[in-house]
Amino acid sequence: MNEDPLKVINDWYLRPIGKKILKREWMELSKAFATLYGDFLVQIGGDSHLTLCSPSPITHHIYLGSLSTVSPPSLAIIGNPEALPLMPNSCEGIVVPHVLEVVTDPERVLSEAYLALRPQGLLFILTFNLMSWWGCWQWMRRKSKLPEGMRFLSSTHLCALLMRCDYHIVKKETFCRGIPHRQEKKIPILSLLGRLFFKRSGCIRLIIAQKQVEAPTLVGLATGWKKQRNPVRAHCPEPSARKEIHE
Repeated sequence: MNEDPLKVINDWYLRPIGKKILKREWMELSKAFATLYGDFLVQIGGDSHLTLCSPSPITHHIYLGSLSTVSPPSLAIIGNPEALPLMPNSCEGIVVPHVLEVVTDPERVLSEAYLALRPQGLLFILTFNLMSWWGCWQWMRRKSKLPEGMRFLSSTHLCALLMRCDYHIVKKETFCRGIPHRQEKKIPILSLLGRLFFKRSGCIRLIIAQKQVEAPTLVGLATGWKKQRNPVRAHCPEPSARKEIHE
């Protein structure tokens, strides 16, 4: 796997195909951010200009990257996505654009994000969809337009990892149907077929997961109070007229 996965994703977004997909991802996240408020929104990797976080009404947008992706003027943190340098329960939202597909341990990244999220905080995951026209085309090509060293993660596998980390899946959808090109061209027949027969055929998958924290409950209320045993009934001693015989 890549030595610096954050640089791989950042460099891919600078390519013509990456800029085109970034625009579509920005449009989808704009709708997803509509009801998200708070103080801190963190983006792990991806476009270092925080284009994906720009439509969010959250006060502070923070980029988490490596030494090769962080520019001095930006509000950024240098760190490893598999060991996030974030305080527990400190973020209202975390955006993970295609980083899970280039890191060594995706479950570790999800677990670290869970610790950093506040209760009911949201995790926004962007991945490529192998079950799309473009995904199949890139998988069959020798020279792919995907990020270097990337591996496809199925929706079933991602959902299993999220549930293992105690997330609740709020939304799951795909977008950007057809085959994106460098020029602003589309293939109408593929887009039409995708809308009619393959609703999940978009080349980009968006999964929104929420951090669920169970409220503390009393053990007695959760398991039921144990019934106390009734005392054994016994007759009270009564005075007797018999005389005791002492030897």
